[in-house]
Amino acid sequence: MDYLDFYKSLYNREFQRRFDLDNALNIPIGLITILIASASYIISNIKECLNSGLYWIVLVLTLIAVICIIIAIVFLSLSYNRMFLGFRYKNFETSTQWRDFQKQVESYNNQHPEEHMDFEDEFIKKLNIYADSHSEINNKRQKNLRDAKSFIILSLIFLLAALIIVVIKKFLL
Repeated sequence: MDYLDFYKSLYNREFQRRFDLDNALNIPIGLITILIASASYIISNIKECLNSGLYWIVLVLTLIAVICIIIAIVFLSLSYNRMFLGFRYKNFETSTQWRDFQKQVESYNNQHPEEHMDFEDEFIKKLNIYADSHSEINNKRQKNLRDAKSFIILSLIFLLAALIIVVIKKFLL
């Protein structure tokens, strides 16, 4: 088994996952826009329910939905850029620094032939550190994205119930 290729593939997988998580935010952001528009429609037409007991039901459902939308926005912000703090992905040094390190390893091996240092082993150690760092950050981002989607679904349910009541009251009763 070629260990270098194995660890490079782990690193590349987490590196790609980083960009996939960025791209996965587009649909939830679009859904939040639609949910906010729906909440605005409900609020602007809530007067249709003013003289009935449905007013408070619609108001509470809409308020719960708006709170869920706000929570979803917070989770999306945490997933995208950690609330403006950004993520600290560990990355490779410059190629010049790697070349200098390779020369240091060669020099060390020439000076200490009994204690041989292997550049590939050192490179694999770095790959492991970086892949683990990316994996840890990506797992947190993925959890925040999942939580955001859960709150989007909850707000969708509450807004749908409120919207049905408003539309029935406005057009059918």
